[in-house]
Amino acid sequence: MRTSILIAVVTICFANLLGAQTAEVVNFTPKKDIAKPAFLEKEVSLSYLRPITYQGGREAIQEIINQHLVYPELAREHAIEGSVMLQFSIDTSGKVSSIQVTEKVGFGCDKEALRIAQFLTSWIPAQTGPNLVPSTIYLPIQFGLR
Repeated sequence: MRTSILIAVVTICFANLLGAQTAEVVNFTPKKDIAKPAFLEKEVSLSYLRPITYQGGREAIQEIINQHLVYPELAREHAIEGSVMLQFSIDTSGKVSSIQVTEKVGFGCDKEALRIAQFLTSWIPAQTGPNLVPSTIYLPIQFGLR
């Protein structure tokens, strides 16, 4: 008999700077019969009373990006446009850590997106119940020639 294990993965996603919170549920079926661990007997549910937010909202994020973004010269020379997706963690004090690029554009855009992330310092951490909780978010940085 095969046992299905349900693993819930909660991801906070800033899709197109809209600050939307999404949850993805992944079903995993092991190849061998295994006993279900006791801690999986109970259903796990994470319900944020308050998701991660940025002080000043999406407009403040866009203002910081517009103020600090320097279009990479190599990308400009080759007419490169696109969106660099950053993933980073926000701890319980609102500090950013573990910044990485999950979708690349290249030509200097990835480095510039990482540089921009250091200016985004006013995060308000997620809260569940009375507790502040560390979370991971995704933030796209758009590069476009106009």
